[in-house]
Parts: sequence; C-alpha cells; structure tokens
Amino acid sequence: MARASAATRLAVLTALLALLVAGCNSSNAAGPATTKIKHGPSATPVSKDEVSALDELLVRESEQPPYSAKIRLRTLVDGQLGALVTGKTNLNAKTATGHFRFQALASGDTPASTVETVRTVRADYARTVQKNSKNNSWQQVRRTEAPVANVTGFARLLLKRGPSAVKGPEALDWIQTTRLSGEVTAKDVRKLEPSLYHRLQANGLKSFTCDLWVDGSGRVVRLEEQFSLQGYPIQNVVELSDFGAPFKQKKPKVIERRPPAAKV
Repeated sequence: MARASAATRLAVLTALLALLVAGCNSSNAAGPATTKIKHGPSATPVSKDEVSALDELLVRESEQPPYSAKIRLRTLVDGQLGALVTGKTNLNAKTATGHFRFQALASGDTPASTVETVRTVRADYARTVQKNSKNNSWQQVRRTEAPVANVTGFARLLLKRGPSAVKGPEALDWIQTTRLSGEVTAKDVRKLEPSLYHRLQANGLKSFTCDLWVDGSGRVVRLEEQFSLQGYPIQNVVELSDFGAPFKQKKPKVIERRPPAAKV
C-alpha cells in the first residue's frame, strides 16, 4: 500500500482520536517510537487449568488496593507515529485520577498540537499548550472517560477463548510476561466498555486484533491493538510501567474567563 498523504493521514488520525482517545488509540518519528515487538514462537499449548489459574491471577490483581503507574500510548497510522499520550494515573481506584499530555504530531501543513489534562476525583481540567504563548491557562471541562482502557477486562476477555489465546512466555524489557492474543469484536466490548462499543459501531469497525502482556503479579504491562480505518492500518500501543503507591492528584490553578467590560 502506498504511503498515505499528509491530508489523508490527518483525516484518519482525527477519526482515530475520536474513536479511542475520546475523553479515555507526515511525521519525522523514528527509532524505538515506531518499532513493533517481534513476537517469539508460541509455546506448547497450555491446559485449561493453566488458563483458569491465569484468570484467577488477573481477578486477584483487580481486587488489590489502588496503585499508580506511568502510561505511554502511541498511535501509528500506516506505520508512522501520529499521536502520543503520556502521563501518570491511579489504577484500581473508583476514579482513575491522574495527569496526561496528548500530542498530535505535525502532518503536512498542519502543525503539531498539545493538550494537557488533569483528572481529579471531582472534576476534569484541560489546557492547550502553545509555544511562546501566555494564554496556556487551565479550564474546567466536562467530565469524560479516563484515557486508560480496562486492560484487565480485555485480558480476561481473551482468556475466554481458551488455551489458544495464551501464546506463551515472553521477556518484555527484562520483565517475564505471558502474552495473550486474539480478535476482539464490537459485541465483546458491549458490556465491558459500552462507550467504546458505540464508537466502534459509529466508525464501522466490527473487530480488532488485541495482544496483551501480563506480568507475574497479574498486571497488564503492555497492550497492542491493530485494525484498519478508512483503508489504512492503525496500531495503538499502550505501555504501563513504574508501578507504585497511589498519589493524590491536585487540581491545577484555574483562571476564570470573564467577558470584557462593556464600553461606556
């Protein structure tokens, strides 16, 4: 397939962000940011008992007290990095609080853009970051979804496929993990993430390929989603790392916008 034009990539990226980063998956990017993992050969098929044990491990992890993690989400359009989300969030909490930075890379004549968000227990805040501008003030915005998918829910969903979903052990950044892989349909996520289901339906996506890496404690440390949108291959890569104690996310200093004074 020929490389997408800048305008086409921008249109696809816009639709993609509306699909996977709503409220929650040409650039000069190079190096590790666009490198795909080379999956090793599948291990000897596991037994149903081993699948059940892994599922129980995921359940136990989801019942653990809240903890924090750094998040990094990369979106590749036709093999090129189009968007990057970084931040820190609290997981296993009733409200996934944290702070995030959304970056859409430059494409053709369209400049790069950056939006920062803060999610507290009570409200969401956002600001557009512009270079050489003093108007980067925080504003309270309508509460939206956390940008972190229910990764444990997706892992358990794949395990329902049985032993065929377990692709065996893989070392990931020196961490021993178990890789799960399979196809997820829109119908599968209808109850797991209703809002994602509606976005998939709105964009005509019936399914996507999902790979997850689970560490020895039952935490998902990496998730990859692959599908096609408007005829172009899309890959989302979510990485969770630096797990630690939960933190209290403070609200930013919000500047109230007041209408200009009436002229006398």
